[in-house]
Amino acid sequence: MKLRSFLLLSILSWVLFVAITLISSRLPSPVPEQAEAGKSVWQRNNCVSCHTLFGHGGYEADDLTHITAKETSEYLVNYLVQPPVMRPNKYARHPALNEADAENLVNYLEFVHTIPTLGWPPQQEEVEEN
Repeated sequence: MKLRSFLLLSILSWVLFVAITLISSRLPSPVPEQAEAGKSVWQRNNCVSCHTLFGHGGYEADDLTHITAKETSEYLVNYLVQPPVMRPNKYARHPALNEADAENLVNYLEFVHTIPTLGWPPQQEEVEEN
């Protein structure tokens, strides 16, 4: 009796899992096309080697999870198309992108900003001097 109940519940669970998977695969993607194109720009240029998203990635440059809340889209596109010299170097520049790739990347970063992070990644608190 116990084995029969166990098998019945296992089969029902598996069928439910397969049904939910099939139904969810047919739902429309909530990611806009420009954000998907921007993600491919992010991956193609290996931005994660220096920058972080959601606290994951390289630590040589800024976390870009909420960069669109701090800077305007026009500023970010201009920065990516005509990059300034990176600090603390005197001659090294951020890799330049063409206008379309820069706009797609900024759209991706705007989409990333809309994802609820519940305060993650934690920001370094300012240390008060006594």
